[in-house]
Amino acid sequence: MEFYKLTYYLILFLIVNSCENEQQVHNEEVPEVKPEIEIAKLKSVANSNFDSTRSVAKIASDTLMIDPYHLGQLRNSYSEETIDFSNEFIKTKTKEAFSYGVPVIENVKDYKFELNNLFLGKQVGVIGGEYWKIEMNLVEAKQSIINPLSIQVNGFSIVRGNKCNFKGEITIESIFEIIENFDYAGQGTLLCRYDFSEDKNQKYSGVFHGTLECSIVINHKSKIVQFDDAWAGADGYANRTYVGWWQDYKGKNKKKCIWGDDRLPYTFDFDIGIGEMIVSDKYKENGWQD
Repeated sequence: MEFYKLTYYLILFLIVNSCENEQQVHNEEVPEVKPEIEIAKLKSVANSNFDSTRSVAKIASDTLMIDPYHLGQLRNSYSEETIDFSNEFIKTKTKEAFSYGVPVIENVKDYKFELNNLFLGKQVGVIGGEYWKIEMNLVEAKQSIINPLSIQVNGFSIVRGNKCNFKGEITIESIFEIIENFDYAGQGTLLCRYDFSEDKNQKYSGVFHGTLECSIVINHKSKIVQFDDAWAGADGYANRTYVGWWQDYKGKNKKKCIWGDDRLPYTFDFDIGIGEMIVSDKYKENGWQD
């Protein structure tokens, strides 16, 4: 029982301190929450693994909030020559998720994940310092029977007309459910790591590695985790975002590689749009004419 109490009060402490209008707690009173569903979620989280919650909480508290889509903040914080932003991305998104939600991975890991909508489809992004256009197509995804948080995938990439088949794994590391200022019950965030390997027999092949964020909706009644694209088309929309790097099999050529739905983080002066992504004229000849 003491185990659950410690976890419960840890989560309450983090949520109360993240509110803009912080309320003081006296005589061991629990802060007032609005919908009953929020109370249920907090109790549910209290039953999850304490060490896991504490570890995620430490990442959130130790990470500075730098907007990965803001050119000024990027230039003040990082070199444009930086190749790998995968750890910065997962830490930033963990801190962001902790500011309005709670980790629920232990409670939902056995739910059904709608893999087709969460991961499959065509996406575009950038590769290298010159921001060449890369097309990523995930065509198949299967959930591991042994580990439900491991997703086996295959697909193909296209860069400058060169196509490479790949296969690999997406590992779900964190799942957060929003409990403050949510638009609808069950809104959440999925945070993952990925490793894809291209066919060594094909030209210009290599490996992809990095981190992934995806917006989700958790249906506790039906025990389903679905892709949430309700805000698609809105200003600043970004989703199913992969941040990492690609490297050839010789280990000599390592490049920044970022792709996703709409806006792309850590791309500095590549995107000059305000509400939507607009590619700078500087990079349009690198596959972005259309």
